[in-house]
Amino acid sequence: MAEARNGLYIAGALILFAGWLCLSVAGAAIAFSKTDYPPFVGWVALAVAGALALVTMDKWVKALPAILGLSILNALLAVWRGYIGADTSRHFPRGRAALILITLVVSSFLANTVASRKLNPVDRVALFAFLVSQGWAIAGWPSLAGFICMPCCLLIAWGHERVQRSRRCGNTRVE
Repeated sequence: MAEARNGLYIAGALILFAGWLCLSVAGAAIAFSKTDYPPFVGWVALAVAGALALVTMDKWVKALPAILGLSILNALLAVWRGYIGADTSRHFPRGRAALILITLVVSSFLANTVASRKLNPVDRVALFAFLVSQGWAIAGWPSLAGFICMPCCLLIAWGHERVQRSRRCGNTRVE
């Protein structure tokens, strides 16, 4: 019975994540491009998606390293093949793909450190900024500035935790 309950919990979480992702993508599409809907509708959808991300942050931060791991695999394929997806006519510069790969690897490492602890207010702000940066990177595909901001946001959370840990231990030096 417990296994069935856990399976239903995971399936429900995946369905909710898919709904949140659709809300985010639709909101960005409406807010940033010409559609039949006014841009205000897109901004409202993005605000709702942002509020949901803030409320559920303690849950989804645990899956962030795995999600970034899948992104790393996609970036590796882009570096290796020189294009994205199955369409070989969509060439993608290998140097740009390598830079994106590096930012994703660093982000994944830093996400592991954030996911392994109880979130503090600085972590929450940094993770929300990470989501905004990720949206920026995808909306302006491929926005290198957005990809570079992603690990910078997580680096702030990591650095804050290191400083706090050194203060708790009574050290004046950060290792």
